[in-house]
Amino acid sequence: MVTNKRGIEALVATVLLVLITIAAVGIIWGAVMPLIKSNIQSSQKCFDADIEVKQGGYTCFDSIGNMVKVQVGRGEKATDLSDIQIQLSSGGTSKSIRVTNETVLPLNTIPGANEEVAYTLGTLGLGDINTVSISAIIKIGNTELMCPATQPVALDICG
Repeated sequence: MVTNKRGIEALVATVLLVLITIAAVGIIWGAVMPLIKSNIQSSQKCFDADIEVKQGGYTCFDSIGNMVKVQVGRGEKATDLSDIQIQLSSGGTSKSIRVTNETVLPLNTIPGANEEVAYTLGTLGLGDINTVSISAIIKIGNTELMCPATQPVALDICG
């Protein structure tokens, strides 16, 4: 009696290839999903920070006293901010000031939900400041996440 063993070998090889493919997809999925999930969570926290520089009003440049006044507001989301970073720009040069709740500025803290705070800052040697923007800094576990800066706001001379 003659039996055809080649048909059985092809079937076993096909089943093994399918199992190896499924295992590889499972391993890759397990490694990639946590990375994607953490990036989505970070982006969501930055979106929830809902912080902006208020145009006009208390946001202006005092060329006589070389001071910049920046009014920062928050939306209704109550995401805890670790710090904020204010970027001042003059021409092609910019400098940043980091503000925390521990910063010694009279009556100034990081604004809470639905709050606004006006900061009075020096020009940091930049001269006439043209624009100002702000970045939220959020603490996630033991790491700090600096969110992208808001759109720069053009400064008017204080009246």
